[in-house]
Amino acid sequence: MAELPECARLYKILARARFRQPARRRVAMELVHVEAFVANALELDRLSLALGTAIQFEAEPRQKDVIGEWEPIPETEPATGIVLNGRRWKSGLT
Repeated sequence: MAELPECARLYKILARARFRQPARRRVAMELVHVEAFVANALELDRLSLALGTAIQFEAEPRQKDVIGEWEPIPETEPATGIVLNGRRWKSGLT
């Protein structure tokens, strides 16, 4: 779409490329699993685990979209937010 000189060449290469996919899960999470996990998390006073798991099951977002993930901090940016070992926690529900 940007009509850069090498875009057509890259498109031809990627059109034939095949990437390995992870194996499909053999066991799907079911309501009974979620109910047991949530009950246990609440007993342990881990409300965030209970809520995050329930949201994942009901709304079907990816886990990293619910809980977030670590990202490297570019040298050009200040180390703000939740920082550990040169990485920052980003995204997730807040």
